[in-house]
Amino acid sequence: MTRPRNTGSNRRTRKLVIWVNEVEHARYLINSSQAALTPTDFARHRLCFQPEADDGPSDRNTHNSQLSFEHVDALNRIGTSMARLVKLAEKSQGGVPPELHSLMNRLDALLDRELPS
Repeated sequence: MTRPRNTGSNRRTRKLVIWVNEVEHARYLINSSQAALTPTDFARHRLCFQPEADDGPSDRNTHNSQLSFEHVDALNRIGTSMARLVKLAEKSQGGVPPELHSLMNRLDALLDRELPS
């Protein structure tokens, strides 16, 4: 069964095009996911019904308990690099160098401080 067509004032005939960079696009997708809405519904809701509301996630209202996209992206890159270093260290005859253990301990301390418990 097909979806019935909207008629009258409910019919959407206008289109908005907004150009964003990669970081802004990722923030948009994260915010729409946190609001439990599709990206289109999230944009429509924020633009048309709730432009000044501060109750939802946004990059302007970053709380200390929430990591920004930049933090998550940086941590992801660090984790990928660490995984590569560990694989290289395991393949070498000398094993994991002490510097790598020191770096891992520093990263653990940073994550303990940054991530909400």
